[in-house]
Amino acid sequence: MAGGGRGAALLGSGPAALSGLLLLVLALLPNAVLWGTAYALGPGFAVGAGTVVSPAGTVLGPVPEFPLFVLLPADGPGGWRLAASALPLLAGVVPAVLLGRAAAGRRLPGAGSGERPESWPPAATAVAALAAALSVGAGTAVLGWLSGGALAAERLAWVGPMPWTGPVAAGWIALVAVPGALLVRYRLLGPADGVGVRARLARQARRSALVLRARTYALVLRLSGPGIGSADDVDLDDPGLEDRLPDGRAVPDD
Repeated sequence: MAGGGRGAALLGSGPAALSGLLLLVLALLPNAVLWGTAYALGPGFAVGAGTVVSPAGTVLGPVPEFPLFVLLPADGPGGWRLAASALPLLAGVVPAVLLGRAAAGRRLPGAGSGERPESWPPAATAVAALAAALSVGAGTAVLGWLSGGALAAERLAWVGPMPWTGPVAAGWIALVAVPGALLVRYRLLGPADGVGVRARLARQARRSALVLRARTYALVLRLSGPGIGSADDVDLDDPGLEDRLPDGRAVPDD
């Protein structure tokens, strides 16, 4: 641990000073949350020039005496702190599930009743998930910039999240949200609803085979002589073509 220490104790000597220090810490809590987000995303944050605090490792010099800085890890490799990088992956599950349900035409919990929305094509689902990831990255970049700044001159001219935190956030979310939304969409629609890729291909192949069989049967009837049947008897747009032959008999099982 670093930070805090004797200086913080001196700042908090007396009720008035302690109250002021507490208010200052509470005012900086949103900044601390954003710095923690940058830490979990991987880039981490700086507490002065030449410093970095990230899951991969920590490089610190003299740290200002302030209570919040007592939470800073000591210098050295990250070790078990690398587990914090799993948090962005878990965060990507939320947009994946929400977008996947919307893509499948499912209403979100609490939505009003009415006609069920149409499902989205896979390409639109992937684009929506990617747009969500880019929005998260842009928001993270703006909030990270607002939470940083100069704490003092020279060495403390910049403290806060690393500049590339926003793009990294977009990458983490896209890594989970795009395939996750497509998977949720597929699982909710499924082959039973006739929208699965395998189901469509199988149905098209079966219809093509039945059309070929019907045409072959009509050709046999034409060659058999007039009055028996002709190719004109075959209506290729008949929805019942898959279930019967041109003369009305059911298609025999193979």
